[in-house]
Amino acid sequence: MFKTVKYIAQYEAEEMIPTNTEIMISITSGWPVDLDKRWNPENVIVLAFDDIELEEAKYKIQQRLFESWQATQIIEFVNSFENNPDIEDIVVHCFAGASRSAAVAKFLARKYKLEFDHEYKFHNKHVYETLERIYF
Repeated sequence: MFKTVKYIAQYEAEEMIPTNTEIMISITSGWPVDLDKRWNPENVIVLAFDDIELEEAKYKIQQRLFESWQATQIIEFVNSFENNPDIEDIVVHCFAGASRSAAVAKFLARKYKLEFDHEYKFHNKHVYETLERIYF
């Protein structure tokens, strides 16, 4: 049963020493993230998409918009740990730890009824709404 979900910046994720109670959702814009080698690869999912909103996508053709298949991957990854009594914490990171990761964390907090500052308004709305549309 999950107890917490938190969103952090990439540098925090790279400095993090993993425990056996966490899973990691690693969001990049395509460059590699240097996570501690002690992370169990089965406890990490890496996705690459940029921090853009749907209405910006037509003007930012070199950037990758979050897509439905990525939302499905996140949901299926987290669901695979739902009944694992050893996994208590979900960690989500992106480069700044403010928009993409916050959107995923906000969605997961709602799905699993975890504590989250739902007044936080800087999450990527397209990411959050895509996850909501796929799951609910």
